[in-house]
Amino acid sequence: MSTNKHLSVFTNVFMILAVLLISLTIFLVSRMLWIKSEMHAIDSTIVSITRGLGRSSHTVMISYNYEGQSYTVQYNTYSASMRVGDNITIYIDPDNPDQYYQPNLLTHVLIPGIFALAFGAVGFPMFFSSRKTKKIKNSLMTSGRKMVGTITDLKTNHTTSITVGGRRLFKNHITCRVIDDFSGSEKTYKSRGFWRSSDFNLNIGVSTVDVWVDRQDKEKYFVDFDSIQVSPKETID
Repeated sequence: MSTNKHLSVFTNVFMILAVLLISLTIFLVSRMLWIKSEMHAIDSTIVSITRGLGRSSHTVMISYNYEGQSYTVQYNTYSASMRVGDNITIYIDPDNPDQYYQPNLLTHVLIPGIFALAFGAVGFPMFFSSRKTKKIKNSLMTSGRKMVGTITDLKTNHTTSITVGGRRLFKNHITCRVIDDFSGSEKTYKSRGFWRSSDFNLNIGVSTVDVWVDRQDKEKYFVDFDSIQVSPKETID
């Protein structure tokens, strides 16, 4: 699979995960607000803690009173700081007092929200940047003029990288020189950022790239980095 296809899959996966996590966060926040508005908040007391071999094997029992009736139920969360006699605020269902809820800001909002932001911060910018690049490229390929430039410089940002398909990719920019076949004038163009692995080695001054230029405004152009022509020993994927 080529680098571009890997990047497309990578971007789509991050976008889907971000959307799913955002949806999950919205659902959990809505549920937490529903619990706090519809359920009845009361104080419960830890009456026993049975510690097992593993964290998941610990059993915490809490007790509370509601409308003169005493209830003792198992608490679903354990913390090493818990002690018998500690008070815990829970929310009970008035129609079913032995059922309780424990909305938690950390698990209901912060954890899914942080992951949603992390995936979204990567996926959304790459998605919209890719769409914008394709739109510009398609527009100029339809109505613009194709020219061939000689690559004169390659800048690689080694401080920013992503891993796609088991390969570490870095953001690159190329600069190329184009000589107009009609006027003989020379102009320099710089590409938008694109992702390639560290073995992206060009023969500077020899390798070429297609440049699509607006026929009315030469300042509007697109350096088609996918069209880079390299020697047999070089690779761009």
